[in-house]
Amino acid sequence: MGTSINFRVSDEVESNLKTMIEEIKEKSPRGAEVNNSTIVRAALEDFFKKHDEDKKGIKTYNIPFGSLSEHDIQMIILMLDGIVKDKNFNESSSKGEKLIISLLHLISLEAEQELLKRKTDIIKM
Repeated sequence: MGTSINFRVSDEVESNLKTMIEEIKEKSPRGAEVNNSTIVRAALEDFFKKHDEDKKGIKTYNIPFGSLSEHDIQMIILMLDGIVKDKNFNESSSKGEKLIISLLHLISLEAEQELLKRKTDIIKM
């Protein structure tokens, strides 16, 4: 069994915690237990994971696709796809080159997913 930890939080954090619990409960299947402990436990796990990644030099970047127009996202996809298709890999390609092209490809896929999500949301309306 684990250790019980008591802690104090500001009124604002408590309010945010309650709001988050309600949001998660609405999206969770019936009977799923969501309470302060589950949220704090998940936050601690995320904190430890981020700390371990920092120690290993792993960096995470967030791309705000939600704030971009569909046109902007389409332009990003076209530019990235052009770069990825122009690059030919062979065994002498460096790990850095392969990593950059892989990252550009992943960004392009995320952009395409965002466009698809937006189109699906429009159809649902």
